[in-house]
Amino acid sequence: MRESIKPQNKEQITKLKYSNQTKKEVSYINAVNAILELQNNDKKVNFSSVAKVAGVSTNYLYNHEKLRITIEKARGDNIKEVSVSGNIKQDIYKVKFEKMKKELEEKEIQIKVLNEKNIELLLENEELKNN
Repeated sequence: MRESIKPQNKEQITKLKYSNQTKKEVSYINAVNAILELQNNDKKVNFSSVAKVAGVSTNYLYNHEKLRITIEKARGDNIKEVSVSGNIKQDIYKVKFEKMKKELEEKEIQIKVLNEKNIELLLENEELKNN
């Protein structure tokens, strides 16, 4: 039986959550960019071609509703007519904003941890001076 590794502190938990969220965001952005790239190069847009270019699984594309709908529309006869919806482009900006927000939150946690360590060291230093 495999034992699971449990994070030791809040900082580790935060890093794990951030890492997982970042991976999801990167996959989404890669898929959208793959759709745009295939359309711009007049290549067939389908689940397998998008998955191959984006480096994601076809299962991921089928399970992501917005991506699935966009790919299904683009599979139509007139690919030139179909463009990635404004919502997905807005989502890319939203994802980038959320990523920066999470990075800021992570930095704030790191600053808090470092400040606490700094206070501990200052107190220890003061104690050593007094002895």
